[in-house]
Amino acid sequence: MDSKAQLTVDIIAKVADGKITFVNAARLLNKYRRTIERYLEKYRKVGLQEKAELSARLTPFRTDSSLS
Repeated sequence: MDSKAQLTVDIIAKVADGKITFVNAARLLNKYRRTIERYLEKYRKVGLQEKAELSARLTPFRTDSSLS
């Protein structure tokens, strides 16, 4: 997992824990608030699976239909 993907997973985990807000996460990741909401939704669906898998699911523009 590259450092950008790791950062995304870590920030989304902090949003899920209530440590930072959607707005702050969006600023840190240079994404729209709605994108952070989608990432968090995927994060919650995945649950406790390995972070590398989660990172692949959070990567935008992924064309693999099995992740949808």
